[in-house]
Amino acid sequence: MQRVLPEEEARLARALANGDRDLFAAYTASVQRPLFAYAMRLVRNRHDAEDIAQEALARLYETALSGKLRPEPREIRALLFTIAHNLSVDATRRNNRTHHESVPESLSMSGSGTNLLREELERAMAQLPAQHREALLLREYGGLSYAEIAETMGIAVGVVKVSIFRARHKLATMLDRDGQFTGDPSGTGLES
Repeated sequence: MQRVLPEEEARLARALANGDRDLFAAYTASVQRPLFAYAMRLVRNRHDAEDIAQEALARLYETALSGKLRPEPREIRALLFTIAHNLSVDATRRNNRTHHESVPESLSMSGSGTNLLREELERAMAQLPAQHREALLLREYGGLSYAEIAETMGIAVGVVKVSIFRARHKLATMLDRDGQFTGDPSGTGLES
């Protein structure tokens, strides 16, 4: 899949908000990969992540059809990731209620070394408190600003900044220079 440049994504988002429904497929192609990656990191189940990404895009399309989308590309992307965030939270709650334990699936990447590194990172990310992990994922995969993350998560901008800082710091302490998971050196459960 070819990466769409941010300028092209912005053009597609403005066209979508201005009523050009034919470009929705092109906009979908520009955001589908980071949207799926974000959902995958939250729910840790490929099937659920695919469903969440598709449902989020469908809801965005419904919003576009209703004429309620503003032509600001960053706001459209933030809305899309907010929808995905809420669907992920709902899926996690639903899975916890049914006591359904799914095996985390790693994203497929080429090369066994890359997969190993990805698995180590996923293991370390799973150790982070949910708020820290979600804020970091929205920043890194969603490309959202601190203000957009705060709005998406319903928390203050200062809390977002602290959460991302702490998540990055904990990841740095849990992974050695080679990307190997070493665990939480403090043994505190990472609830700082």
